[in-house]
Amino acid sequence: MLFEWNEFEHLVTQLQQGSFWSIYVIIAFLYLLVWWVMFLIKNAKKEVSY
Repeated sequence: MLFEWNEFEHLVTQLQQGSFWSIYVIIAFLYLLVWWVMFLIKNAKKEVSY
């Protein structure tokens, strides 16, 4: 085996070639990232009373 490929390198290679599934995966990943950031910011503003 000449090269050792991991999943991220494969995704980047396919993205550079314009593969539709790789674009879909990147969009989904960014959506989840934004959702988590918004969720954490929203919950960080709430006061927790025990």
